Amino acid sequence: MNKDKIILIVLGSLVVLAVLGAAIFNYVRGNKFGMNSTEFTYYASDLVGTHSGTSTVGVYFGDNRASTSTYVKRISTTKDNATLLFNVTSASSTAVAYFEIFGSNDDYCETTTTTATNYPNMTDINWYSAGDTIINRTHLSYLSTDSATSLLKWTNPTSTHPGPQVSMWNLNYECLRLDVAASSTILYVGIVTK
Repeated sequence: MNKDKIILIVLGSLVVLAVLGAAIFNYVRGNKFGMNSTEFTYYASDLVGTHSGTSTVGVYFGDNRASTSTYVKRISTTKDNATLLFNVTSASSTAVAYFEIFGSNDDYCETTTTTATNYPNMTDINWYSAGDTIINRTHLSYLSTDSATSLLKWTNPTSTHPGPQVSMWNLNYECLRLDVAASSTILYVGIVTK
């Protein structure tokens, strides 16, 4: 074999190895290591009610705001930001809504059961106020605040404008819980985490 053929074979082999190595690296990076955080698109998931396509179905809260409904979402401790998106699909002129936000790191914190024997019940989960994580709490345009750190009040909510958003930073919870006490309101709340 002459010297030129050997050089061409070696160079051809190196090119094939380089292409193969680049393909393997890209496959492993895309499948094993995942994507960069800037490559993700974040969509709101349902917390209170449902939203699909252009249809939003809220939850009806009657005339007695003395009762509270609880909504829990597992967000994972890898998520440290969350935004609650409030939307009223219908409300009377005397409507009012109260919200409290809590966080927990307990095992099975997303449970909604009250009769489990092998797992914790809702009443067994330790919840802590997440109100201190709310960004610009005093500057919320539609929600007013009361004295408790996690209590927010929305007086006369209407469906004529987009609802308020409540953003929280520096979260360190496995689950978030939203307690809602409202009257004469049909309410939807979505949650976005990252």
